[in-house]
Amino acid sequence: MATRTLPFVLLAIAGLAGAADAERTLMLCDFETPYDGAKWPPDGAGEVANSSEWKADGASSLRIDPGLTGVFDMTRQHDWTGYDTLRLKFNNPTQQTVAVGFELADRPAKGYWDRHQNGFGVPPGEHVIDLDLSGGLWRSEQNRPFRGELKTPIELDKITRFMIGNTGAGSIFVDSIELITVPKLACAGGFAFDFGRKEARVMGQFTGVHKETRYDASRGFGLTGDAWSLQWDMAYPTPMLGDSLTWSAGFRVDLPKGGKHIGIVAFERGGFWGSGEDTAYTKLTFSADGKPVHTHASRRDAIHFAFQDVEVTDATRIVDDIIFPATGWTRFAFDAQAGGTTFTVATEDTIGSGIRVSGLILAPDTAEGRAFLDAHEQLQRSSTFTMFTPQERGRRGDGRAKPAKDLVAAPLNLGEDVYPRDWPATAPAATAKGAEILAVRG
Repeated sequence: MATRTLPFVLLAIAGLAGAADAERTLMLCDFETPYDGAKWPPDGAGEVANSSEWKADGASSLRIDPGLTGVFDMTRQHDWTGYDTLRLKFNNPTQQTVAVGFELADRPAKGYWDRHQNGFGVPPGEHVIDLDLSGGLWRSEQNRPFRGELKTPIELDKITRFMIGNTGAGSIFVDSIELITVPKLACAGGFAFDFGRKEARVMGQFTGVHKETRYDASRGFGLTGDAWSLQWDMAYPTPMLGDSLTWSAGFRVDLPKGGKHIGIVAFERGGFWGSGEDTAYTKLTFSADGKPVHTHASRRDAIHFAFQDVEVTDATRIVDDIIFPATGWTRFAFDAQAGGTTFTVATEDTIGSGIRVSGLILAPDTAEGRAFLDAHEQLQRSSTFTMFTPQERGRRGDGRAKPAKDLVAAPLNLGEDVYPRDWPATAPAATAKGAEILAVRG
């Protein structure tokens, strides 16, 4: 069976998980007995029903026909505490990635806006989807959390139901829905920090740092001055990259052994839809104990033109070509001071609200430490592709015109959809005759 995202697989690298951290599982739905949930809408065409057409194991799975949502009432397992992942096994027999809607409701929920709203893509074929339940699940939608009456995260000890919706053009199948405890990514002397508002979600496998998290020797890390957060935060492209803090001073981490260390730092520059929170600068310097460990140049117009000439025709490149460059995702090396190292960030010719730090991952410069960083980088990739599943939507195929030259141009009707690698349905000479083609510089 192919897998979409399985963070626990990463833990095999360099022995990052010990025997004490073995994965725990609890089966919620195996569909070996008749489905007793509801379908929504109740009068929608098709069924949400058991099927023997495909199964991950056992004799049957659940088929969800297009346009329908399966509603799973948790009459026996209200308490999901102690588990950090919901694992679902899917089969998508269609030729297109299907966008699947997911909702989670708890006992206090009073309506749509008080439920957790999420979604993911299931590509063609058999896949395992892991949904991270840790870090405080928001209510409402990802881009506008807590729009309802309740302003607190979903209460995992009071789960009442969850919903799985099929928005595709064909039936999909789901089987073996389990609660999982994923072992913690760990290495001796390793840290992974997610910076953001106290109300924001902390990504699984990370330690949350809020503006109130001042350095405390008993904690071993913390801010050395004030910090500011975004007005709004996001759970995408990943919960770690979707929120951040501006440091007025620095961030200290106690690294008792000192010596050669490595790290990854990620920044946030755009704010929520650029709502007055974007920032630009000409140079950034990230330092450890006053010694620069990373610098990069930028432009004051980068707020608007950072990706002006970037073309991504392969969706699997979005992390390397868009997300990592946008966040300044950078690996660095530094000499840690025995006892504690303070990190600072500074920019030159700054405009906007100031650079923010999204995440900081640290480890000793050892094989185990390098594997720890690799695993965290892979976690960002897999989480991104669960959120933004690559989807081939080019229409070139049987019956489509092949290009006569390397570049084919033809006028299109206003509002007509165009996807990468599409060719005009008819030859340009026939459609462009007498047409005026305009270009705007920039």
